[in-house]
Amino acid sequence: MVWVNYNHVLVNKSIINSNLNFDEMYHLLRTENVFMAKYITDFDMKSPTEWWYVIKDDKIDLSKMKSKYRNEINKGLNNATTRRINKREFKDEIHQLFMKVMKKRSQHKDRNLESMFVDRFEDPNELIEWWGVFLNDNDKLVAFAIVDSYEEYVDLREFFFDYDYLRYHISNSLVYTLCVYYLNEKNKRFISDGERSINHPTSIQDYLIRTFGFRKAYCTLHLVYKNTVIRNIVSFLWKVRNVLLFLNKSSLGKQINALMKLETIYRSFK
Repeated sequence: MVWVNYNHVLVNKSIINSNLNFDEMYHLLRTENVFMAKYITDFDMKSPTEWWYVIKDDKIDLSKMKSKYRNEINKGLNNATTRRINKREFKDEIHQLFMKVMKKRSQHKDRNLESMFVDRFEDPNELIEWWGVFLNDNDKLVAFAIVDSYEEYVDLREFFFDYDYLRYHISNSLVYTLCVYYLNEKNKRFISDGERSINHPTSIQDYLIRTFGFRKAYCTLHLVYKNTVIRNIVSFLWKVRNVLLFLNKSSLGKQINALMKLETIYRSFK
């Protein structure tokens, strides 16, 4: 099982959990700078729940898609080409595009963008694959994707699109090419765009469901707090969660309210 420290939360990166190692989890809770652990079970339940991943688990067939979306994808393929890239060969272009995109994302305005870039670019994880989208006219890099390619499935970690070129349907070129490569050619079990988002609104998952036939794979969410003190503090804050909404103007307030939403979802499974 793969555990990572993400914003002081111990997150289990494996979607398909056949053998949960709870001894490892509790050891990391004690030793790592985290306040809780988060993991899922019962992946792809038949009954809807309050927690899900957005996945595509069937082959993509352009001829079977609605004409509207088929035309939009063809426009994207005619305007741009998506291909696997060696990130070192395009470091300057990737850096420039990363900074341009992140400066427009409101949730990242107060963060050290240079450090965030280095964390991504120098990540030693051998499972990571980088993809670039290049305009057919001048071979300009206008988008890139960071993908985690596991043995059974693929996790679409992050997309970065140059906003000035969205009218060229570059997102369609990227997603369609990824689906063809991983589902049709590599026969991966599924592609995942990640779990339900609670920190900030996102339209990408709606776009994937609407255009490319992704769907919600429901599961059970589990939260385990580091100790009794933290669990009691969260329980108290949850009881007054409606009063805390005024804190959303601050970064810390947004994090607290996001935790309250997560706790509410977790309690729905009890």
